[in-house]
Amino acid sequence: MRVLHVLNHSLPEVDGYSLRSAAILREQRSAGAEPVALTSPRSAADGDVAEEIDGSRYHRTARVAPSGLPLLRELREMARLRRRIEWVAREESVEVIHAHSPPLWGWAARGAARRLGLPFVYEVRALWEDAAVADGRAGIAGPRYQLSRALETRVLRAADVVVVICEALGREVRGRGLPETDVVVVPNGVDAEAFLPRPRDAALAAELGLAFDSTVVGYIGSLRSWEGVGDLIRAAPALARRFPKLSVVIVGDGDMRPQLEAAIHELGVSSLVRLVNAVRATEVQRWYSLLDVVVYPRRQSRLTELTTPLTRKIRKSRRRAPPTRPEIC
Repeated sequence: MRVLHVLNHSLPEVDGYSLRSAAILREQRSAGAEPVALTSPRSAADGDVAEEIDGSRYHRTARVAPSGLPLLRELREMARLRRRIEWVAREESVEVIHAHSPPLWGWAARGAARRLGLPFVYEVRALWEDAAVADGRAGIAGPRYQLSRALETRVLRAADVVVVICEALGREVRGRGLPETDVVVVPNGVDAEAFLPRPRDAALAAELGLAFDSTVVGYIGSLRSWEGVGDLIRAAPALARRFPKLSVVIVGDGDMRPQLEAAIHELGVSSLVRLVNAVRATEVQRWYSLLDVVVYPRRQSRLTELTTPLTRKIRKSRRRAPPTRPEIC
């Protein structure tokens, strides 16, 4: 079966969204399917091109010029993506169109699937109206929230099958009038073999100035307001008083990066906290090897209560026997 996955963004951008997408394509290939991907106009791309990453083909969609009129940019992006979906679907002879959050791209995929007479699957990874509230772009009573929620509900009801990443989201979407049989839970997971203990990367540790006997606490992921990385930075001085050989390493990019840089400067912890740009997916294991403790703080909100993070509790130590299997959050 040839499946077209319509994504907001993908590798080489590294975050939970792109890693889950890459894993879905990889596992579908191993099961005998033939998946291909198409990213939205908001993904970093140089026009309507295609590239191979980790054995999968990713088609790209050219960006849409900004507009000063409300909703005009979004409407133009959906129209462009719908046309691109139709072209790629014909080019790749796909049999199913599977779109993933947000609903902007779900609605474009729904239109393309109907025009082509193909089944339409929609995966909800988070409710994007709640994401807008969590990062301060919208209020629950505001028009942006209500419009996003209405569009999400229309996409859900238009899909032949809805996939959610956790049971909490499953309950939410069923509450919008979907039959029980139309909702499938495919939870976040981890390739356990990829996260076995390994020696600290000495060259990388030296590059960061980490002492051989330092205890390294770290975060690797997107820097968004709901992730609570700022709380980790604010806790660093107190942690350092208890553990004098402590270092904190934060790897990633996102909307909160300027605020996090400012917090490091204001707290005077630049010698204690190292904030590193996002790294390639192939480099992530090197960075995990530095960490004695992996911390994924999340701030309480409707978004984080409904959405499980793509994170691992890794019982990792260079001083203890390796675990048989990481725990899945």
